[in-house]
Amino acid sequence: MGIHVIQSQRIDVLVHGVLSTLGQPAVHPLEVLKTQHFVVPTPAIEQWLTQKMAEEQGISANQLFHQRIRGFQWYAYQQVLADKDKVRKANIPRLIMKWRGYQALGPFI
Repeated sequence: MGIHVIQSQRIDVLVHGVLSTLGQPAVHPLEVLKTQHFVVPTPAIEQWLTQKMAEEQGISANQLFHQRIRGFQWYAYQQVLADKDKVRKANIPRLIMKWRGYQALGPFI
């Protein structure tokens, strides 16, 4: 799973970047069947992007949109970690904060 980050304040630049990435030929024949993930700020942008991709490619299918980066982050955790139930129940940000606090207080302990 590769990650392509495209940033811009202009939406036409973002759409051009997405379409050029999607237009690249697949390395493996079955790669076209993989779900493509997009992180978008709002459902309106999701709908608009879906329509633009359908206009350019003739079809828009097998895409999963995440409204926030945190949603994509949890999805990625669940895909790569072995114990999926434990990941679903975990509070990762709280755990990270505990370790950062521990590291900051390390010299004083």
